[in-house]
Amino acid sequence: MTFKGILVKISSFGIPKGMNISSIEKKQIIFYNQAMIIGFFATISQIFFVWPFIGAFSLSYLSITAVIGICIYFSSKGYFQITKTVSLFFIYLFGAFMTTYLGGAGYFHVGAITIFLFSLIVFDLKKEKIAIFLGLGLTMFSLFIGEFGLFNAPDFSSHPFIQVSRITNILSFTCINFIFIIFIIKLNLKTERELSSTLEGNEILLRKLTATTNDLIENRQKLEETIMKRTSRISSQRNVLEIQNNEKEVLLQEVHHRVKNNLQIIISLINLQRTKFEDKDIEEALSETQNRVLSMALVHQKMYQASNFTEIGLDEYIAQLVDNIQDLYLHKTHQNFIEVERSLTIDLETAIPLGLIINEVVTNFFKYACFPGDENSHFKIKVRANKNGSFNFRFKDNGPGFPERTDIETVSSLGLRLIKSLVEQIEGQVKFYNDNGAVYELTFRKKEV
Repeated sequence: MTFKGILVKISSFGIPKGMNISSIEKKQIIFYNQAMIIGFFATISQIFFVWPFIGAFSLSYLSITAVIGICIYFSSKGYFQITKTVSLFFIYLFGAFMTTYLGGAGYFHVGAITIFLFSLIVFDLKKEKIAIFLGLGLTMFSLFIGEFGLFNAPDFSSHPFIQVSRITNILSFTCINFIFIIFIIKLNLKTERELSSTLEGNEILLRKLTATTNDLIENRQKLEETIMKRTSRISSQRNVLEIQNNEKEVLLQEVHHRVKNNLQIIISLINLQRTKFEDKDIEEALSETQNRVLSMALVHQKMYQASNFTEIGLDEYIAQLVDNIQDLYLHKTHQNFIEVERSLTIDLETAIPLGLIINEVVTNFFKYACFPGDENSHFKIKVRANKNGSFNFRFKDNGPGFPERTDIETVSSLGLRLIKSLVEQIEGQVKFYNDNGAVYELTFRKKEV
């Protein structure tokens, strides 16, 4: 490493890497390190120029060089605040001592004032006022000792080597300061060039950032205009869709209402036709047909009464189906239990076949398991939803049950054949068996809406 490289490295001692410090603090550390280098060589040179006056006692200057060396080392370890105070006040005290010992010849005005100006630079004027005032006091004290000869300081003004010593002293200071001033100027110029380059780069980045910001502002304005236009267009389209949706809802409501009314007319016609026959079998068959049509009419009634025209609540639907069937068999006393979750819904395409199935099952109960005067007759309907999305429908009564060896595939009963056909229509599965009464179990899925 070259001498210049060593000086550059020493100048950067104590500047923390990766930490945010102000440029002023950084310059204070660099100035301190550079001044300590000058002081180090200056004090060594003083040994030779003070030797003619005090002889071996001039070696006491080695104490300053030692302190300066130690302070430079600890400053490189990051203890700048401590080392600057220790080094500066040791120099002050040593200067005061040497002035007392040598008089004004040992501590010239320029040296004292220079050290004080040095302290003004490295100490913070706001935070370290005590140190600055103390340094000023020591400087004035040393100058008073030299000027007024306090403490009986010896006078070397008539010493034969005084002129030679002063000249060589001045030359040494001049040479050392000249070398380091040139070095410091070059170092600072280099720093300024780097700073200038950095500032120029920052200006370029700032211009680019400003241009990008302006572009972003312009694009944002365009985007806001586009969003406003599209929002206005979407709002208009939404209004149109709301109008069309309301019209469709009214139309669907009217369709369901008219279908229900037409089915009611059919029910009325069947009722009129039923009164013309005296045969109980024919009358019963017409009543069952009437009830089947009524179950379909009930679906459409629920549809136009609900706000959702695609699904109806399964609990109310089953309860009203059962009520309609009970109205035809008021002469038969019975009890019924219906367990359906209120949240379950079913679509139109599944509701009609399911309603007809329930109609057949409940009608069979009144025909074959409920007898006049039997107050213990009852049935239970339970519907639950499975995790896979399917439904389980279960009907159980306490009647005599199905005849032995009843097979839904070969049964001749119209009601059971109708149930089989309707189950296939909703793609479900049905089974029936006896368990202290007739049991129907149906598994099915509602159509996706």
